Amino acid sequence: MKTHRLLFVIFLLTFIYTGCQKEEIAFYSQNPVINFRYNIAIPYNFCDTDYIKGNEYHEIGVFIELQGKLLTTAKDFVLKTNPIPDDTMVADISLAEKYTYTALDTVFQQIFIKVKRPKKIGGKNDIYRNWLKFDVQNPNHQWKQGRADKDSCRIEVTYELFPNWQYEWDKWAWGDYCNAKYIFMLDHFGVIYNEMPRDGGDIKTAYENYKKEHGPILNDDGEEIVFP
Repeated sequence: MKTHRLLFVIFLLTFIYTGCQKEEIAFYSQNPVINFRYNIAIPYNFCDTDYIKGNEYHEIGVFIELQGKLLTTAKDFVLKTNPIPDDTMVADISLAEKYTYTALDTVFQQIFIKVKRPKKIGGKNDIYRNWLKFDVQNPNHQWKQGRADKDSCRIEVTYELFPNWQYEWDKWAWGDYCNAKYIFMLDHFGVIYNEMPRDGGDIKTAYENYKKEHGPILNDDGEEIVFP
């Protein structure tokens, strides 16, 4: 009896294994569709370097993944943005009219989108979000719907002018930090923080001359900035 039970279990496991193999083979040999390769957020922080260079936009790479058979010819696909309704912090994303999957010898390809620098400077927690989706209703989109769990890609944009993780603010040279003060310093020296003179240079005199013509610069609490 035990032998019969053992043979039955072995037969059942063999049947399940064979069935799974056939399903996997069918899954990977099906007609190709595309998904976003990663379903994690893709971030970018605009900072002082972007301010100095006047960068209003930044390119972000997004990976598209092929599921199914490798292509023999290139195929077009279309992306669209899909922000949350009534969201007041939506990332501004520029997309091409269409993209083309040309990686015929592999299963993924990187394309590039453009995100716009937010108007308001904030911190690392002031996040502007938007979602990319495949525009399957667009007549230029030549693909059927792919996997539901990988049909969108979240983009996160921040504008932290002075990244604390990158620099350590010197209060002895510059006084208390605020964005308005740092912008004045960037405009005056024309370089980012770690390239400014360590002793403060002529910033105090430059601010006094600026104040005579334009009035004082105020910090986030409405008080005038001070250089030591």
